Amino acid sequence: MRLENNGTIKTNMKKVIIIFLIALISLSLTNTKKLKLIDKGIYKSWYSEELKSPVKVVYSVYKFRDVDSISRKGMNFHSEPGIITASSKDFTGNNYDKGHLAPAETFSQSDSSLFLTFSYVNCSVQHYQLNRGLWNKLEGMERKWSKDDSLIVTVRINFDEHVKKLPTGTPIPKEFTKSIRFYYSKKVLKYKFPNAECKGDISTYQIK
Repeated sequence: MRLENNGTIKTNMKKVIIIFLIALISLSLTNTKKLKLIDKGIYKSWYSEELKSPVKVVYSVYKFRDVDSISRKGMNFHSEPGIITASSKDFTGNNYDKGHLAPAETFSQSDSSLFLTFSYVNCSVQHYQLNRGLWNKLEGMERKWSKDDSLIVTVRINFDEHVKKLPTGTPIPKEFTKSIRFYYSKKVLKYKFPNAECKGDISTYQIK
């Protein structure tokens, strides 16, 4: 009996050590990609300076109005004090747009809110055909849906394990996922788009 108990104790100790080592490794990986939570009022950005990109942005849409939108003419993306971000040179001579994550059009009822969307902490390296195509179309659908229900939208920006980079060194996201939660009806819609040209209908990219 005593030998069996000793064997059990040793086995359990090995399990504890393995779990502890896994936890240490996970903690180490987390520390290399520290995130800054930036609250802009109209959206929140979980931002990685290492990736020069948010990894998550959350915003709400409620009773969007089609009138009184402020023009974005002359509005340019800006950096944030003390935060390492992408810059305009990252988007020169390639197929990528400065992709809004919290949409400019959705928050265009005032100069101040529109300006907040033009921050690099709300920007991702996004393929121009996705940004100007289905991504833009889905943002329009959100505004339409918001007239009947309040929406809470979560955008996640995913990167490859071995991150691809622009010639400037700025990382390129692999894909974007968007979760749209309807506050009153409790319905949830989820979509996943590769960071490339996305053809077909939006429903093609809907996931469970």
